Amino acid sequence: LLVGALLLGAPAAVLAAPGTASAVRVDGCGDLDLTDQEAVTARAEGVDNVFAGEIVEREVVRASGEKLGWRYTIEVGAGFTGLVSSDSRVRLTVPNEDGRLLSARLPKGASYLFFATEDGSQLVADPCLGVVRLKGGLTTALTDRLDEYLSPPAPVVPTPTLTRDADTDEESPALGRLVAPGAALALVGVLGLVLVSRLGRERR
Repeated sequence: LLVGALLLGAPAAVLAAPGTASAVRVDGCGDLDLTDQEAVTARAEGVDNVFAGEIVEREVVRASGEKLGWRYTIEVGAGFTGLVSSDSRVRLTVPNEDGRLLSARLPKGASYLFFATEDGSQLVADPCLGVVRLKGGLTTALTDRLDEYLSPPAPVVPTPTLTRDADTDEESPALGRLVAPGAALALVGVLGLVLVSRLGRERR
């Protein structure tokens, strides 16, 4: 009867069986269509780092005997935005939050896409919107797609154009005419040095 009452009272949740270290998770929490560029970029707005990687270690975060969440060590396979770089190892905290993810832990060896914010010196991911499971792993095709979605657009460099003032009919001076005065001054300087040098030798 108790189990039936729980199921009727929480139709949108997945209930963990006794003795398992799983989660009560709202259906659809964290779901993201990774082929939808607008959805991916919208999820990335408001966070400091977006990266993907494999969980290699985990530990419970406690305070005063209360479980506050999990702290994960992640082997980063690809960094897309922020300071988290590829082939690095970072620690990330995923706090518990009632109604979305309770007493949850992400399995070691699984790959995820993380949307994390910086809280002082640590990274924190929202338990619902900050964690997306990569069921097929982090493939090269997926990495390239996410990199394309999340990379900032290349700056547009304007191409300079030379125009002539409409109020004048004078033609633009030829390059030779512009260079000639400078070349003449250089020649005069060289001849002057030669003359001074020759006069100095004669006086000796």
